[in-house]
Amino acid sequence: MPDADESAEIRSVIQAYIDSIKHNTPDRMPEIFHPAASMSRHGGDGRFLVTTNPGADIQRYMKSVPPTLETSPNFDGEIVEVNQVGNMASGWIREHNLEGLNFNTFFHLHKVDGTWVITAKATRGAPAG
Repeated sequence: MPDADESAEIRSVIQAYIDSIKHNTPDRMPEIFHPAASMSRHGGDGRFLVTTNPGADIQRYMKSVPPTLETSPNFDGEIVEVNQVGNMASGWIREHNLEGLNFNTFFHLHKVDGTWVITAKATRGAPAG
């Protein structure tokens, strides 16, 4: 029996991430990410960085800075691709004009206790322009 196509539910989680940034709703981040999720990125100095519990980290960061509408009024994000096999999925998004940067971000998602959550985020930013 083939796996049920749950791409709409997966896209909904990824879109919630984009919308939370755009509309400054940091308290949604911990429900979008699994508590044991990880985030990897290259810092401005080129160092590779890995953090755990990105939902809480992103929530804290968003609460410490002015709302996106003020700092990045032209921010937008788009879902480029979603793939699913059973209870795991991947997604790729592009974020434009966020604090002077454009990002390519890849997510891994899993369906845990009946709910799709992000379990890993890998992101790379480059100057917008």
